[in-house]
Amino acid sequence: MLMFLPPPVQPLSSTIAAANGAGIAPTVPRASRPGRDRTIILLLFVTLVLTVLVHRRSLGSFFGSDDLIHLEQAYGIAPTPLVPWRVLTQVLYFRAMVHLVGPAPAPYMLVNLLLHALNAGLLFSLVSRLTSRRWIAAFAAGLFGMHPLHVEVLFRAVTINETASCACALGAALCLLRPGRRRLWLGTGLFVVGVLCKESILALPLVFAFKLAQDGWDRRRVLRALPTIVVALSLGVAFLVLRRTGLAPGGTPYAIHLGANVFHNAMTYLSWAFDWVRPLPDLVRAFDPRAWRVGIWILGALIFLAWRGPQQPLVRWGLIWWVAALLPVLALENSTYGHYAYVSLAGLATATAASLDGLAHSLFGRRDPAGPARAEVALPASPVVRPHRPWTPALLTLLVLAFVAWRADALIGARLRLPVPGTDLPLDPFLRTIEISRRAVLTMGRDLPADMTRAAIFIPEGTLSTLGARSGRNYGPAHRSGQAYVLIESVMDEGRAFRVFYPQLDSVRFLPRWSAQYRDWYLCVQVGNGLLLNLGAGPLAHARYARQLLEAGLDAEALTYLGELVKAFPTDRTIRSLHGSVLARAWDRREARLRLQELNRTAPDDTMAVRALRLADSVQRRQAGR
Repeated sequence: MLMFLPPPVQPLSSTIAAANGAGIAPTVPRASRPGRDRTIILLLFVTLVLTVLVHRRSLGSFFGSDDLIHLEQAYGIAPTPLVPWRVLTQVLYFRAMVHLVGPAPAPYMLVNLLLHALNAGLLFSLVSRLTSRRWIAAFAAGLFGMHPLHVEVLFRAVTINETASCACALGAALCLLRPGRRRLWLGTGLFVVGVLCKESILALPLVFAFKLAQDGWDRRRVLRALPTIVVALSLGVAFLVLRRTGLAPGGTPYAIHLGANVFHNAMTYLSWAFDWVRPLPDLVRAFDPRAWRVGIWILGALIFLAWRGPQQPLVRWGLIWWVAALLPVLALENSTYGHYAYVSLAGLATATAASLDGLAHSLFGRRDPAGPARAEVALPASPVVRPHRPWTPALLTLLVLAFVAWRADALIGARLRLPVPGTDLPLDPFLRTIEISRRAVLTMGRDLPADMTRAAIFIPEGTLSTLGARSGRNYGPAHRSGQAYVLIESVMDEGRAFRVFYPQLDSVRFLPRWSAQYRDWYLCVQVGNGLLLNLGAGPLAHARYARQLLEAGLDAEALTYLGELVKAFPTDRTIRSLHGSVLARAWDRREARLRLQELNRTAPDDTMAVRALRLADSVQRRQAGR
């Protein structure tokens, strides 16, 4: 009978001795290093918890102007553009959320925050595959997850574009870095899904091509990267073609210009990413032509470490990711926004973490003895493996993450508290629109009858003030012009957004000048920045607001308003009396006397008519005295 015996097992001591003799560091099996696994889990857990805690305030946010437009489309109030781009996030996602939770803002913000935490975890896993130094992965994920620039992403619902596309890009990278046909097609599919979330990740296959070149060209690696690269090129060409036909994002906000703006945009995004001093570095939504004075030094240092530092491959990989993720938006001439940098910050955080680790290792790390010297050391008879002590770098990483979390939380809190001078509105333009929409929606619902179908929001010009779009300064009284607009009207999409929250409303109009055709509409007025007051319908409601205009010293606006009210309610004595009073105050005494005498003829025994007659006599005496 034949017996097949297994080959003899080489003793562990012989394996270690052979490895040392060959100058190779022995590898201890994973099962013998449970402390290392616990350290990795701890680092990942702390990173994710700190990420959520730093951005916890986003759960109390409200919808901004862009969010409201997509909610209108989901409810069928506004038409949905028939374009393939962003169909998963701006169309299907909003329709699903409307079906599940309606127009409640908290679930939308929660989804965004959870996706962002997932992205931090995916970045941790991705960097862990690129380096054995897991604290680099934790630091990179922490820098990315807790970055204060993400306020613009996590405080709005529509920026699911950024968080979802980033999750797909990171997931695709994790799949494509490992061999296997199933991973190949899963990674390619995730990339396609990410592009349908937002097309700004179209250039990320450059990262896969770089990794391919870094690992060495062979047929197997080329075939693994080729499908994603071909898909990216095909979708990029389709985007450019459809852009000319209006089936892709275009127009003035997406105007492309290949000039100095490309360099200035890159430097602006870089300076924003490294600005941990100012709470609102992206106040001006345009490239800063002076940002290169800071950005060029940061970029130079990263490039130097990418070619000379101890962590060269990882720094290069992070820089390539940063450039590839920004490439589609660098040529934009009129749009430089913080949320455009969201995906790119994953690469920049990786490059920064690897650079800092390399610098620390070069300055403070202990050099190992030379290989031959180690080979001459006699091994004990029984193998004794030196215990792995991961707690020193892990503890330092936790301390650094705690500091980053403290600083990011302080910057975000300061950003939320910065006001427009002289007002109670946030200085941040995006937060300002969110606060305006919150106030408008909540105050619109107060005392709104269930059977009211039409509402007119009357905002006379004299009640407006000018806010500088770039500086955020309050410049005082304003007038409507070609370059100026009413903020609440713009945020609420000319009134259509109210119908998302109050389905009984069929029509909502913002009126700079009231006219008689709105006599049966429900009257609303703005009493503060975004605060609305519902006055009701009928002449009494209008007379109440006319008195408020007079008390505020807005005689010209009150006179125009009352003139229209007299046409709408010709028999109402209160309105006629107010009209005559305003005419008298405006020194149009002849017209005032005629109006008041007409009121006296229509109702000679009425108390209001008696007051009007006395006022008419007073006006006549003043006129005779002149």
